[in-house]
Amino acid sequence: MKKLFPVLCVLMLILTISHCFAQIKTQEAKLTDLPANAYKGKVVKSLSWTDKNGDNMLVLTEIAPFLSQKRKGEDDYYDAELYAYLYVKKGGTYQLLWKVTDFVRQCILDITTTFLTDALSVTDLDGNGIAETWLMYRLACRGDVSPSTMKLIMYEGDKKYAVRGTCKIVMGDESYGGEMNMDANFKNGLQVFREYAQKKWKGFEKEF
Repeated sequence: MKKLFPVLCVLMLILTISHCFAQIKTQEAKLTDLPANAYKGKVVKSLSWTDKNGDNMLVLTEIAPFLSQKRKGEDDYYDAELYAYLYVKKGGTYQLLWKVTDFVRQCILDITTTFLTDALSVTDLDGNGIAETWLMYRLACRGDVSPSTMKLIMYEGDKKYAVRGTCKIVMGDESYGGEMNMDANFKNGLQVFREYAQKKWKGFEKEF
């Protein structure tokens, strides 16, 4: 056992170093470089980085609750939206590579449409030179403490991976929610992607 201990320490060190090198260096994006009307909503986070595809610019935006155009009866119903845009510089100008759109519609209760900005990360876990962009957000229309919907979206280039489920609420000895469902791309993709997604999900699943 004593002989195995140094070997285990070396393996753990290698794994730690590998994880560090898998992180892509990012900085705050210079949004004035984007085309006019490149995004809508209030910017809550923006990043830029360079990979094999070129110069990348990510923009996360949210639109606060607004009166829904589709009303039910005499009550006021509200909508709220969020967006994620990934632009890549081609021929001197930034062009849209992918866009995420999600929303809550016709809500008469409390609306949640919120990016988890602390969960945002840019990696190159498979070492192919193309960044993986990871983002998470929550959606809800509720008047109680029921779990909100949570989604994890990852893009490598223009290929989308998704995890969908609910947050976990712990009340005393009982817990509610906590479902986690990976899409086919995650299930059939690299193990390193699944492991990273599971770790990230567990880190942000607890809501209350």
